[in-house]
Amino acid sequence: MKKIPQRLKIVSAIALGSFIAPLDSAMVKIALPNISRYFDTGLGLVEWVLISYLLVISGLLLSLGRLGDIWGHKRVYNSGFILFIIGSLLCALSPSLLFLIASRALQGAGAAMLMAVAPAIITTSSPVSSRGRYLGAIAAVVYIALAAGPVLGGYLTTFFGWRAVFVLNIPLAVIGFAYSALVLPQTRGSHGERFDIRGSILFFFSISAIILAVSLGQRLGFFSIGILVTFIAGLLLMGIFFYRQKKKANPIVDLGLFSKRIFSASNAALFLNYTAQYSFLLIMPFFLQDLLGSSPYVSGLIIISFPLAVMVISPLSGILSDRIGTRWLAWAGMVITSAGIFLLSTLGSSSPYRTIILYLCVVGAGSGLFITPNNSAIMGSTDPDRRGTASAMISTMRNLGMVMGIALSGSIFTLRYNLLLEALGAQEAFESALQGAFLAAAGLALASALISAVWARDKKK
Repeated sequence: MKKIPQRLKIVSAIALGSFIAPLDSAMVKIALPNISRYFDTGLGLVEWVLISYLLVISGLLLSLGRLGDIWGHKRVYNSGFILFIIGSLLCALSPSLLFLIASRALQGAGAAMLMAVAPAIITTSSPVSSRGRYLGAIAAVVYIALAAGPVLGGYLTTFFGWRAVFVLNIPLAVIGFAYSALVLPQTRGSHGERFDIRGSILFFFSISAIILAVSLGQRLGFFSIGILVTFIAGLLLMGIFFYRQKKKANPIVDLGLFSKRIFSASNAALFLNYTAQYSFLLIMPFFLQDLLGSSPYVSGLIIISFPLAVMVISPLSGILSDRIGTRWLAWAGMVITSAGIFLLSTLGSSSPYRTIILYLCVVGAGSGLFITPNNSAIMGSTDPDRRGTASAMISTMRNLGMVMGIALSGSIFTLRYNLLLEALGAQEAFESALQGAFLAAAGLALASALISAVWARDKKK
């Protein structure tokens, strides 16, 4: 029997961790209404089940990436499984909503450990000639989880209750921990460098304040006193954080990384990609259910076409990027993404399902073509002792883009709808508001394509 190459074992171990976190996130979103009814509380409080998880992940990613560079990527990755198991168990046993929210924060810390160093482990274990292929495989796994999560979460919640969503995480994470402990190589890290604990705390509170303000601003009003104070405080803390990083001998974020054009441009393009992506993903359920009258189940099946397209294309784009470079693949991917979102803006109340699915597949194909080459460019532009930081930066840009995309599209839709409601009537105002949000997302995707073409230059043209 032919022996499995060690490199493939490493990739499969990273695939397990990369599958668990997005699967959990997608399942929990479906279970939220049941959690709300079980604890007899409204949306304003139950949404903290999502917010606490997001805040902890976003606030810890960069620090954990840097810790991986110092402590060793394998140790951080395997510790992530342990925290995720404990957090999932506590979530499943939660006697109150506040206990569940706190347990989700612990679960988020485990997920952040898995996400922060996964691309670094892949990059360190792979030759340059196959790095894109393996990163593409991991991207495909993430989107498989995002596609399977709503279906699996709905099934478990319907037949076994919302606690089953968290119970499922436990055996998956136990298997992931055991397998990773067995096959991942032990990395030494940079033991001579010190970890900036104060900087880590400062970054956590700064990014948490910004995300909290953006997340709640749509519901409470972006110009309300509390939201403005929180947002400004976050920006001030972020400014202090970067000022301190310049003076630190061993910073959490080596600002010298941003002097490399490909690193800074690829991260900017990635942020805009996810902002555009989550802008249209927020709007699609409203379009399908409120305008076309589709059921939640049918809407879910239609929207799944987007992650399925990403899942198919991302490994292929990884293979191509190993052969022809990253720049023009990333550019072409975002041009296609922008075109696909623009096509979505032309849809109306009489649009057939097959057309909607086709347009979603176009967007998914473009995103799949972009993500893997872009991530490969980021990881390939960094030195081995900074790959944990670069890896965590990818996840940070994804989370920030997600939050900004949701807030932006929601605000554009609401503002445009309220302005046009009296003049056009409910249905026409609704369609026009949807169109405005889609066009804004298409513009963001086009800006990402421009950055990829003009600034994100690599050695392979």
